[in-house]
Amino acid sequence: MIFGDQSNRPLAQATVVRVPSPINHVGIIAYDDLGQQIVLHNSKKRGYAAATSPDEFNDGNLQVVIDRPPASSVEGAEIVQRAWSDVQRGVRWSWFNNCQDFVNRAVQGRNGSPTRDLVFGLCALGVVAFAVFAE
Repeated sequence: MIFGDQSNRPLAQATVVRVPSPINHVGIIAYDDLGQQIVLHNSKKRGYAAATSPDEFNDGNLQVVIDRPPASSVEGAEIVQRAWSDVQRGVRWSWFNNCQDFVNRAVQGRNGSPTRDLVFGLCALGVVAFAVFAE
């Protein structure tokens, strides 16, 4: 399996893809030395940043959504280089360093996880609501 565009052409290097789900697992398309498509992502299942097959990235049965193609081949090379750096360093997965942080570091140079922000925001709202109504 490879991830392709609407015309079934392989996605460009550094395209950000997402498995649509409540968690929104994300990764970055890359190509190995043999030209085979791989996905760079911080894998909760493996516990660390990894280069995997498209099948492993989406468990072989889910569609992916293209979140962000690279603006240029130069930007694409830079994104993939930053993502590979995390993979080679063996960056560990945690709630504070997840797949969304991995992609945001590679694309924007900083951490960021919308899913984690939503969960913590809802928890904070719950604490405030409890404090208000407990009085």
